[in-house]
Amino acid sequence: MERVDIIKLLKERVKGKNLIKHMLAAEAAMGALAGRFNENPGNWAVAGLVHDIDYDATKDNFRRHGLDSADILQRKILMSG
Repeated sequence: MERVDIIKLLKERVKGKNLIKHMLAAEAAMGALAGRFNENPGNWAVAGLVHDIDYDATKDNFRRHGLDSADILQRKILMSG
């Protein structure tokens, strides 16, 4: 999944502009931190970018937060592959 596709998905799933800005900042921070831990910056950046993709759907049920993100991303990847 390309970054442009992830951004499109974020805009479909996340309504708050400030939350999208937060996710973009997390992408940059995670990408930069990856090098300090000898990890793949691209993978870490994507994790930062998508970490709140389910926020609107789970804000009232925090126990689902992250689980719904995995479902959303897995379905999207399966649909595009």
